[in-house]
Amino acid sequence: MFSIPDRLYHGTTKEAADQMMRNGLIDPRKWRPATDFGPAFYTTTSFDRAYKWQKHLSFRSPSKTGAVITVGVHKRSVKAHVHLFQHATLDWAEYVLYHRLKLCRDCCRGNHADIVRGPIADNSIVDWIERFNERAVKSFQDQIGRFHEFITTAPAGYRLSEAHLGTQVAFCNPDVADAILRIEEIKYFGPASGGEET
Repeated sequence: MFSIPDRLYHGTTKEAADQMMRNGLIDPRKWRPATDFGPAFYTTTSFDRAYKWQKHLSFRSPSKTGAVITVGVHKRSVKAHVHLFQHATLDWAEYVLYHRLKLCRDCCRGNHADIVRGPIADNSIVDWIERFNERAVKSFQDQIGRFHEFITTAPAGYRLSEAHLGTQVAFCNPDVADAILRIEEIKYFGPASGGEET
């Protein structure tokens, strides 16, 4: 657990944040497939990154209000399998591509990590996935290098730094997440925040 910070951030909508306050932070029924590290509760090490994400989501919110949840990580004596990607390597890109294509069984072979930490893949990844067809899957290994270049290059053509990509921590095991994660604070941003942050 040494590779997981004591404090993380989760960008979401006001409605989702309020529901988490009422019902608890972890609800795997709401975890989406086809994400960077598979279905999970996703956090980031950067408040600014979470703030940008809540701003993006708030446009789809009935209240047009977003929220950033500060999540405390209580490192109890919980046994957890942590998969750590220190850098945006080819191995990281392969892991992301497998999970975005919902091919976890081929990548993890039934032993998915409880927690995965690594760089955030560029959101334009959806354009690549939509073009990825069955024929491409048969030549999967040939695609890894191209995919890696695609998700680490800005539309303007320059290579994105790892600082620009940011770092995410995905809690893939709901029992582990529920045991160690706690809401410390919620800040609201938008019309329904009343100009206050709580």
